[in-house]
Amino acid sequence: MVKPKASNNPTPLGWQHPASGVVEFDNRPLRHLEATLDRHTTQYEHIQQTMLNTKTALQSKINLVSLAVGLLCADHRKLVDRVDDGEFTLTTMRSTVQDLHPQVKEMKADILYLQLQVEDAKGHCRSNVRSFGFPELVEGPYIKLFSNSGYPRQ
Repeated sequence: MVKPKASNNPTPLGWQHPASGVVEFDNRPLRHLEATLDRHTTQYEHIQQTMLNTKTALQSKINLVSLAVGLLCADHRKLVDRVDDGEFTLTTMRSTVQDLHPQVKEMKADILYLQLQVEDAKGHCRSNVRSFGFPELVEGPYIKLFSNSGYPRQ
């Protein structure tokens, strides 16, 4: 929204026209929120499908108990699941989402990010990365994990 030329009195909600006193509301923050929610919805649906594909692919290698999806939030309460099938160990570290917009809460997304770590039987870490997504590729005796979330590999 372009600031009206006749207005020179900004208010927290928009701009007030000097002659009429009418406040012209600035709806840019609302539009930004709507766009953010749209992106999160699309991301959630994509990750949900990836989760199903990944879980199916992993079940032959690891007795996988659960995977979860994520959205960006401020809270960092961590919950760690550890699954060990004797040959590989899968660790997922999850962060619970708090105080999100109601539309985001309705998506049942309770994860900020995943930290997936695969160790072999000797305890050597084969792959460790934080990600908003899921493993895109299962290959060989270990899982390759990819991240586009901006988190550095550890």
